[in-house]
Amino acid sequence: MIIPRLNTNQKIAFINVSDSPAKITNKNIESGISRIKNLGFEVEFSQDSILTRMDSKKQAFEFNKLVKREEIGCIICTSGGTNCISILPYIDYNLLTNNPKVVMGTSDCSHLLQAITHKTNVVTIDGPVVNRLGEWSQIGEAAFVDYCIQDKNIIYNKPEEWHIFSEGSAKGISLSGNIITTLSMLFLLNKNTLDNTILFIEDHSNENEEMIQYWFSVLQEKGVFESIKGVVFGTFSTCSTLGITQILYNKFFKDLNIPVIQTDLFGIKNYCPIPIGANCSIDTTQETITFYCA
Repeated sequence: MIIPRLNTNQKIAFINVSDSPAKITNKNIESGISRIKNLGFEVEFSQDSILTRMDSKKQAFEFNKLVKREEIGCIICTSGGTNCISILPYIDYNLLTNNPKVVMGTSDCSHLLQAITHKTNVVTIDGPVVNRLGEWSQIGEAAFVDYCIQDKNIIYNKPEEWHIFSEGSAKGISLSGNIITTLSMLFLLNKNTLDNTILFIEDHSNENEEMIQYWFSVLQEKGVFESIKGVVFGTFSTCSTLGITQILYNKFFKDLNIPVIQTDLFGIKNYCPIPIGANCSIDTTQETITFYCA
């Protein structure tokens, strides 16, 4: 496990890795720039790299160029969308291993995050894209600073929305993403099990309840749930989060004897950073979720 650190003398770069330029507005970019500058960092981006749809090779080339540069300490994806998976064959994973950066995004960008962590052992961050930085909660921003800059553990204490389906505590390796991204990456990376994994999962891809249950059924059939240590549900965009997570718990997790909770920390609210590939723990008695900085 390699946990990149962002030095205060480095820059933060924005780049688009999905087919989503229509979702990105100058207003949101300006809001994102302001949020990052308030943390004390310079921001770097080009209009071509965040507002214009590039082909997959060009997108990956621009990403690889940022990884090479020592003055860039963090790369934030500008927006979710579709087809981020198409750039994966052109990412230079050896370069990332030798020049680890903080890479952050969510939704479709999770394809890139999960691929990086799987292939390089570099921890990535499921967190706000540039388009959502203006909605970043203070809890989320503070957690980013703690983990990525100050080399401290992230400790999320019980938030306002916190529902325990099954009690207990667990330690494992974190995996975070939306349901479709996680499913597609498990198949792409040929992973049949998630040994020693705590699964953080949400959905804001506008899937209805029936399709969400379908995708979870595919994961169950693949045997993914048999060896996980715990489950943390985030928010779901097109249906009642508590309603759908209760259904998912009853159908897929009730008999597994693992801690299962739901929180609004990540998904379509708050955008609190969830490290991917990090040592983490959940404890329903202490009501905490912890990501360890070592």
